[in-house]
Amino acid sequence: MLSRQIRRLIVTGIACTVVSWGVPSQAQELIIGESQTEEAEAESISTISKVVTTQDPEIPIDELKLLVKPLTQPELENEAAAWMVLLRQKVQEISDAEIVVKRENRSIAKQEEAVKALEEATQALKVAEESKAVATAGSPEYEEATRKIEEAQENLKKAQEAIEEAATTKAELQEDETLQSVIEEAKETSQLERAKQAIEQAKKDREQVDSWSYEYEEITLQIEDLEIAIETYEYAQEIQANTPPETWEYEDATQQLEAARNSLKQATEAILGVDTNSPTPTEQSSESFDQTADSLSNTTIEGNLEVKVASVVEETPSIENLEEKQDQLEKTTEQLQENAEAESELKNQLVSNIVELQAEQTAIIDRFEIVLDELEKKGGAVDSYQNYIQAVSTIEIDLQDTEGLGVRLMGWLKSEEGGLRWGINMSKFISIVIASIIVSQIIGLILNKILSKFSNTSDIFRQFVVMLVKRGGVVVGCMIGLTALEVSLGPILALVGGASFVIAFALQSNLANLASGLMLMVYKPFDTGDEVKIGDIWGYVDSITLANTKIQGWGKEEINIPNNTVWGNTIINLTSQDIRGGMIKVPVPFTQKITEVERILQEIGESHPLIIKAGTFPWEYAEYYVYLCFSFKTKTPDFWTVWSDLMHSIQERFEQEKIALAVPVQEIRVQSTSNGEFPQPSVGLSQKSLQDYPSTVHTS
Repeated sequence: MLSRQIRRLIVTGIACTVVSWGVPSQAQELIIGESQTEEAEAESISTISKVVTTQDPEIPIDELKLLVKPLTQPELENEAAAWMVLLRQKVQEISDAEIVVKRENRSIAKQEEAVKALEEATQALKVAEESKAVATAGSPEYEEATRKIEEAQENLKKAQEAIEEAATTKAELQEDETLQSVIEEAKETSQLERAKQAIEQAKKDREQVDSWSYEYEEITLQIEDLEIAIETYEYAQEIQANTPPETWEYEDATQQLEAARNSLKQATEAILGVDTNSPTPTEQSSESFDQTADSLSNTTIEGNLEVKVASVVEETPSIENLEEKQDQLEKTTEQLQENAEAESELKNQLVSNIVELQAEQTAIIDRFEIVLDELEKKGGAVDSYQNYIQAVSTIEIDLQDTEGLGVRLMGWLKSEEGGLRWGINMSKFISIVIASIIVSQIIGLILNKILSKFSNTSDIFRQFVVMLVKRGGVVVGCMIGLTALEVSLGPILALVGGASFVIAFALQSNLANLASGLMLMVYKPFDTGDEVKIGDIWGYVDSITLANTKIQGWGKEEINIPNNTVWGNTIINLTSQDIRGGMIKVPVPFTQKITEVERILQEIGESHPLIIKAGTFPWEYAEYYVYLCFSFKTKTPDFWTVWSDLMHSIQERFEQEKIALAVPVQEIRVQSTSNGEFPQPSVGLSQKSLQDYPSTVHTS
């Protein structure tokens, strides 16, 4: 017996020892696991706490640029992830609101369809009632009444189906908590807008009242109470938005917001003179819709008139029954119209909220891109973020919803991130372009005056440089203006660079002309108005462009020569100097004294007032005469005037001095034939004229 007790004690001791060894180890493992979890959580919290740029999502962009500049790549990646979360939340809010708008549009469309069907049913019953008053069995009026009541039945059925679909849509909205919260937010916004409009209207009404009257003081007190209620409501909204959910502080903030909402509602209805216990237009429309749906579902029109219309004609109660049905359908139609209008107002408020959310999304994207730009500079990958931004930045608009489209447009125009922003950017763009035009014109005028003082500068080169400055300044101004419109110049410059390469390869000959045009402008072999010889072409330079040179010929014809051809040809500028020389060759026969002719030519040259210097000298011998060259110098603008005067003077003086100019001699030999007759000469002279000539005739 004792041995058994001893054994039990030994076993118990061993068990206690094992348990004592196991429990500390398990406790130690538990402590280690808990410590690792706490470290992970602390690390996660520390990582979240490191996010600094999203603490104020409305931080000014210039401050944000300075804030992200010292951050490292891992820190910027953390910041980008935080902004991504904000952007995704905002996109989700917009998507939820868009879904609600689409469902509201479907509900409104079905209600309008029901209204149209009920109006047609009411009209059909009215015609049937008129036909019944004079109908007899088998008469045309009887058949018309039967047909109209059947038509009313069909329209009533359509209205009931449309109302059922609208009710289904509203039930789906009420079942979805997320979409229902969007609707509640729109109702709150609508209530706030209603309060602000009430203040504006009350202020206008107060202006029509004497300032010393009791009514004036009462309206003033109501306005002050409503303003305080609005401020309290907005403050409560801000407190709730900045409080973490699922905390006692959030519950307290929600209660305060609800109290502020009730105070706002009471203050608004007090200033509008509305019963505070009456439902809001939205609540009233919801109740009205339910009542209308129930009323319409219980409405029937008995229609076997082939048996019943005859009795209806004979019995007045049946006619009264039709009138009752007609009145009931008219009331139902009015209720549906009012409900559709109330839902349309709610839908418009939702659209207005969407515009505000899109403005907030734009502001988030602007700041997100600042972080991404800095992250990309420091080697981070931003493609996935950029793709997401590009995907969510597109806006889809339902063009069939004209009323909603108008609300979107007006909201966008009033939004700081929408119409106002683009209006400011557009004004900046226009201002920059106008300033660039003015500045480039001023710089062009100054440059034109400076280049005009240098005599060795070509007029065409000067005009080209001035034109380049003026037009280039406008182009630069437009490029800078595009940055004001938030257009990135990088893709534009890349596109221009790629297009320039393709154009340069395809237009090689044209580029050669452009290069030659620049060479002509820089080296100035001639200028506009100069008399030049380019190869076989002789005329005056009319204009020079980068592509070609225009020459005006002696017959006033216009000759366009590619600049590449001009630069590669022989160029003779006849008017490049202030003094131009000329030479007239005078053929003098051997029978005339050369010295006498030289004296006469010298006298002609010295007597002309525009000739600066004149002289003569023998040039060369010919077969029957010798060439005397009469050279002269005059001012370049007077050259052709002097040339013409000299030609006239030489001819007149030679006639006075009986000096004959040498001319080429042509001999024509005419021989008689054996029969004494003259053959027909090859020069076409008549036989009569040839009888007066000897055998050898000299003609000039």
